[in-house]
Amino acid sequence: MGINKRIVAIIPLVVALFFSNPSPGLSADKVNFALDWLIYGKHAGFYVAKEKGFYRKNNLDVTIQRGYGSGDTAKRVGAGQAQFGFSDTTAVMLARTRGVKIKLIGMIHDKSMH
Repeated sequence: MGINKRIVAIIPLVVALFFSNPSPGLSADKVNFALDWLIYGKHAGFYVAKEKGFYRKNNLDVTIQRGYGSGDTAKRVGAGQAQFGFSDTTAVMLARTRGVKIKLIGMIHDKSMH
């Protein structure tokens, strides 16, 4: 079997291990997820994922917290009060200029909703 065929044969195994359920004896990691504002339509996916157990299947015990604006969310994540947050890119950039240790890891809205 050539090297390329071996790699192709291993890929499904790696994917299966990556997406498999954690060991039954492990306790879930507690995670606080801060929204940018009051709960409304654009946040529905986070709640559906929680309801369907997607976080739990990946060993996460997620608490979703309402937000008080993107700037506040960025500060809360930077201060360690939440491990993840849903915040405007501009608020994250401004927080970083003020020394807040925060990273932008993904974008949901590529255009302003206003």
